Amino acid sequence: MPSDTDHLLVLYISYLRFLYNFYQNAHWTIKGLSFYSNHKLFEHLYQNCQEYADQTAEKLVGTFSSLYLDLKVNTESMLLLTSKYPAESLNDYLEQGLKAEQDFRKLLEGIKEALSAQDSYSLGFDNLLAENADESEKRSYFLKNSL
Repeated sequence: MPSDTDHLLVLYISYLRFLYNFYQNAHWTIKGLSFYSNHKLFEHLYQNCQEYADQTAEKLVGTFSSLYLDLKVNTESMLLLTSKYPAESLNDYLEQGLKAEQDFRKLLEGIKEALSAQDSYSLGFDNLLAENADESEKRSYFLKNSL
């Protein structure tokens, strides 16, 4: 039976993959007077998420297990996240993106606590969590300044 930590680690990669798809969908579908700048904003955001999803997946496999990358489980998690952060308009994408980023950073804190309690925590993994949190804060900054 999967532990709470297992669930958090699955959710970790699922969040990054969801954010990638979320921002890429915004990149493809937004319209309006500020189209080009928003198109470029969302391109930057989804590319950033893709980069960190790849790094995170590789670290999960190297440090823990490839079980956290199960496509079916990740897809189910991403579908739940899609329902949690519905977006159709530019403002929806900006506001829901901010909420998703905030929740993602809370998840990172929960992972750090869970792994620290189990003595399964390395400095390298701590660095990855910190990098992901830092990048999420940067993405939030771009989203806030576009509202």
